[in-house]
Amino acid sequence: MTKTFTKALATLLSLALLAGAGLVPSLAVTDADWDAIWEEIDAKQSAVALTPGSDETQRNFAWQSAQGATNPVVRLNRSADLSVAATFAGTSELNKGTGLLTHYVTVEHLMPDTLYYYQCSDSLGKSDVYNFKTAPADKPTKIVMFSDIHVKSDEAQGVDEKSSGRIWNDALEQALAREPDADLVLAAGDNANEGKPREYLGLFAPPALKGIPLAACMGNHDKKAFNLKYYMNNPNAHKALLGSLQGGDYWFRYNDVLFLVFDSTNGSGIDHYRFAREACLANGDAKWRVAMYHHDLHATISPIKGPEEWAMKQIFDPILADFGMDAVFVGHNHRYIRTHVLARGRVVQNVGDARQVTDPKGMVYFGNTSVVHVSGSDYPSVNPENAFCFMEPSVMTYNVISFEGGSLHVKACRVDNGDVIDEFVIVKSGGNTPKSALLPRPSYFGVMFLSGIYALIARVNDTRLMNAAQ
Repeated sequence: MTKTFTKALATLLSLALLAGAGLVPSLAVTDADWDAIWEEIDAKQSAVALTPGSDETQRNFAWQSAQGATNPVVRLNRSADLSVAATFAGTSELNKGTGLLTHYVTVEHLMPDTLYYYQCSDSLGKSDVYNFKTAPADKPTKIVMFSDIHVKSDEAQGVDEKSSGRIWNDALEQALAREPDADLVLAAGDNANEGKPREYLGLFAPPALKGIPLAACMGNHDKKAFNLKYYMNNPNAHKALLGSLQGGDYWFRYNDVLFLVFDSTNGSGIDHYRFAREACLANGDAKWRVAMYHHDLHATISPIKGPEEWAMKQIFDPILADFGMDAVFVGHNHRYIRTHVLARGRVVQNVGDARQVTDPKGMVYFGNTSVVHVSGSDYPSVNPENAFCFMEPSVMTYNVISFEGGSLHVKACRVDNGDVIDEFVIVKSGGNTPKSALLPRPSYFGVMFLSGIYALIARVNDTRLMNAAQ
């Protein structure tokens, strides 16, 4: 490591720490703590990933070990003494690119308002003992959302996976310090910059993520390599006909909210439609339906991204409308935006300067900025579908999403000082549950056919690239 790189790294970290000093006086993770975390990660090439289970009574886990490891289990107890703990067994999968095994375990039958201690182990080793607390049964659901985390190594910018992971850790700590009752963390894609294994270790390195689940979707930067699926354990993964080799769509339920997480890098319309139908049929009583995917299709008018965004709108806009999404959370353009009420990609209700809408006949889209790679979109947000856009590209933001009774409340906050830059509320006055279409419109069958051909070609190409990389 050169002296120039070391100096740049020290300066960058100092600025990142000072930026958050206004509202959160001290970060829980010290420099010495972070050094110890990375020493263990380097030694094991593994980081425990805690992700949502199928519903609030489950949690999913993933971690890595050398080939030959057997008997992956998670031990769980209500006290730190795990000698009499319940044991949950899992499965393993080989990542041929790294030569490491990934272990997947689901723990079930969790009780509300309970503190649990856990430890992940296999025949070659075990993790530290961590803990998480389930929410009270009647608590409103609250989520902290980031996007475009971009854990990366870039010597020109003075960062590596350790230092960029620290920037992510500090942003997450500050958000959770302000929202200590958050139940989940969402990440809307581009979690890594090049899709490298060490970047995902940085993604899951923050100690806070050992106590709160992270649900992430695939981004175009994640798709640069074939590793994302080996670093998290997603529930209800869709068995796609033309699915991605790196992951795919999945859903989970948390109280009365159904989360549909799409892989927007996969162009197979028939698979995304089948996924949405299966998820919504399995959760017909869910009061709220929200979607998350990476690509922000309604933020900017871009001469470069335009053709891609147009094609993706033909795939996703009909699905989101047919299955009654209430809100859509996206990333990609590195800026916070909020749209008017949209249905099938068109404005059906111009909200003007209002901060609340009641019983909308469509959905509202919310974007977000980046974390490590902080910069705004290359193009001005002149899209008339936007109701609000935050125009300070060097400022890092996060969203706080709350579901309480008949309202969905979203506020966008600055990481550096906690200031709220935007708030919006969606109200359901009748407490109705969303409805689903019986069949797609006839025009969508053509979209399914054409997008299926594209997805098949992409899958063949991805298979060739993956085989060449292994």
